[in-house]
Amino acid sequence: MVSVSAAKIDITPEGPCELSGFALREQPSQGVHDPVFVRAVVLASDGLAVALVSCDLLGLDPPDAEEVRRRLAEELGIGGAMVSCTHTHGAPAVMALKGCGTPDPQYVAAVKGAIVECVRAAGRGRDQCWAKMGVGAAGVAMNRRATVDGRTHLLTSTSQQAGATAQGPVDPAVPTIQLGGDDGPVVMLFGHACHGTSVGHENRLITADHPGAACAHVEGRGDAGLPIFVQGACGDVNPAVETRGFEAAARVGRAEAEAAMASLAAGVAVPLRSLAYAERGLQLPLMGTGDLVPVVISAIAADDFAVVSLPGEAFVGLGMAVRSASPFAVTMVAGYANGNVGYIPTRSAYPLGGYEVDSAYQYYGYPAPLAPEAGEMAVAAALECLNDCKEQQV
Repeated sequence: MVSVSAAKIDITPEGPCELSGFALREQPSQGVHDPVFVRAVVLASDGLAVALVSCDLLGLDPPDAEEVRRRLAEELGIGGAMVSCTHTHGAPAVMALKGCGTPDPQYVAAVKGAIVECVRAAGRGRDQCWAKMGVGAAGVAMNRRATVDGRTHLLTSTSQQAGATAQGPVDPAVPTIQLGGDDGPVVMLFGHACHGTSVGHENRLITADHPGAACAHVEGRGDAGLPIFVQGACGDVNPAVETRGFEAAARVGRAEAEAAMASLAAGVAVPLRSLAYAERGLQLPLMGTGDLVPVVISAIAADDFAVVSLPGEAFVGLGMAVRSASPFAVTMVAGYANGNVGYIPTRSAYPLGGYEVDSAYQYYGYPAPLAPEAGEMAVAAALECLNDCKEQQV
């Protein structure tokens, strides 16, 4: 049998801080619109304990993510950990993204400690865990790469779409997994691929953006368990809003939350009997330099659902490729997980150029973008992890 437990910890700083996500933003923060959290769920069975963590942050530097994963193993006996971020662009800076907010080392250390303490706080889980699962649909995202006057542009809102030709897909899927015990629901995992940019660069208030609004909407119901939002592969996908702001974030988050809840309405609770974990380390090449970027891709699976990570700003087509080839009935893709290594475009995006291909790598401190084959390598490793988990269940 599988046990489940969950917890959350507030990581909102007490005073002003620099925010991360927009080069155009004036610093520092001027207050708090809504708090930011670390949330974690722990599953355990037959001596294996695994943790899935979601942080209301833009992303973690890979060395910090690896330090946290190591501490979870050494201090808490966690056999497999996936540490993801919701990629809100209104959270305190914690990663070295050039020109987009300077991290405070003390705050970064506090966040890493909070992740460990959140998993510790989850404590012993409810035995005889059950699961409900489903896949909802939310029509609140748009592919932000478009051709305007023969050039590829990054569109931030629907108001910029006039005269533009979209170049890529959108994934409306909202995979949802609710886990509970004899005394009711414990946690509700739900994910969607949509950049955390419902609130724009003019904002100087700390916010979890639409992922935080989605969690608040679920939590307000009081009957679903602790909500944990898992950001998807949204490297080229933005919220489909006319005007960015807190009202837009609330609207997008509410739609995601309601899609998740609706997907569970017809679900039947089934006992969980198996738990599996797998991970792969690989080196993603930079284009034309010979340099390699180390990443870790991991997967957690229980019976017929799975969560699998991608290590940065993966394009939505890569996430869709993983889900479509997964051996599990419900598969959730966690972007920005185990460290954020920057944009991972699909191969077809490179001839078109644009921000994600031509210039975004500079913010991450690279001499060149990731090579066109990097996305295919990441998808292959993710599928290897999923298939490994499936084989463990046999």
